[in-house]
Amino acid sequence: MEQVLTCNNLCCRQELRENALVTSCSHIFCMECAERLGMAAQETERRNTCPACHSQLNSPEDAVIINFNPSDEYKTTLMSGLRPSIIMDCAGRALSFWAYQTAQDIYYQQHRYRTLADKFSALNIQFEKTVSDANSEIDGLQQKLTGMAAEQDALQRKNDEIGQALKEKSRKVLQLQELYDKVKRKAELGQIQKAASDAVEITLEASQLNHGLEGDDPTQRVPENDNTPAFSQRRINGSGMNTGMPRSHANITREGTFWSRGGGTSCLKLNPQHHRLRVLAVEE
Repeated sequence: MEQVLTCNNLCCRQELRENALVTSCSHIFCMECAERLGMAAQETERRNTCPACHSQLNSPEDAVIINFNPSDEYKTTLMSGLRPSIIMDCAGRALSFWAYQTAQDIYYQQHRYRTLADKFSALNIQFEKTVSDANSEIDGLQQKLTGMAAEQDALQRKNDEIGQALKEKSRKVLQLQELYDKVKRKAELGQIQKAASDAVEITLEASQLNHGLEGDDPTQRVPENDNTPAFSQRRINGSGMNTGMPRSHANITREGTFWSRGGGTSCLKLNPQHHRLRVLAVEE
């Protein structure tokens, strides 16, 4: 594999293929970095120090532009006429330059390796921490999910119990409604029967009063020796039954009612719980 030199500017590090600037301190830079740093100028006073080692570049030979693909004529005339010792010295210096660049590249790669290893270690620690936090969160979520499942089961059982209780309550409500309807119908029937009984009683009492008034007429009075009891001489209770008790013309008293004679008027007074019925001003 062919070894390729790279720019010694740490911010660049691009591979060198055609032209480059070589310094006497064994550093090499691409033409873009050399022009940007002011090292490619022909005037010595405009040249700066070496960006890699900060060596002073005072002589024009301290920074030389080289071609990586020289022509055959350049190769022929470059070392021609020089003594072998000088040629060997130049070759040794050139090999030292390559050895230095190789060592610098190794140091750079080791530095990159350590930097990447440190970054990898930091990322690995962060990754392990993230995984640990994620596992802890997953465990917490699983426990929460288990608790929620248990709570859901409890709520489901409670819901079933409430539904069963609701059905039981609904059944009892229906039973109470039926019982209420029966009691209501019975109460209504009782009120109807009571109203009918009161109406019958009032009718019978009115009829009894009329018969009593007719019995006071001397022309219609039953003889004393007549053994057959007259209807007007018998007392009739609220159910319409004949009690067999003779009625008194002077005063008739029956469970809160009375009939009196005096002053030429007659009056029938009923119990307050019934409808009051008054019969007024009946002359003898």
